[in-house]
Amino acid sequence: MNLLNALKFHGLKWIRMCRYGIYYRIKKWKNLRGIYIPVYLKYGYSVLRFIDNGTYECQEMDIVESRLKSSDKVLELGTGIGFISTYCAKKIGNENIHTYEANPFLEDTIREVFKKNKVSPKFEIALVGDKDSNNEFMAQSEFLFSSKKHISQRGKKTSVPLLN
Repeated sequence: MNLLNALKFHGLKWIRMCRYGIYYRIKKWKNLRGIYIPVYLKYGYSVLRFIDNGTYECQEMDIVESRLKSSDKVLELGTGIGFISTYCAKKIGNENIHTYEANPFLEDTIREVFKKNKVSPKFEIALVGDKDSNNEFMAQSEFLFSSKKHISQRGKKTSVPLLN
């Protein structure tokens, strides 16, 4: 029975990825809660599924939407593709948002998201940490698997500016 379930899961995953590959070549942007984000197959199945069904970072957005006030300042560590920082910048202004991402593979996508949504929060590619820690990062194009720790052979070890 487990083999049958596994085959069903992977079959559905394959069908969805084929659909994403066709649909998002035609429609390259998805609007989630008023924020446009580009859709690329390089995000990987997990992220694509959440973007497609509208639940990408929905728990984080629920918190931000319910608590963000115009007088707030936002520090975001791990910009991802820029969804949350874009929403915050639209809501309380660019000057109140500071966002940092360690994965240099995401820089073009993040800047593309900011430009499409007409925002420009303070953004840097950097690790935030102790001044004595190293600045090596295992960057991967499938960004959920990027990490300071060596996780897979697919990653590329890169040096990233370190902010204390």
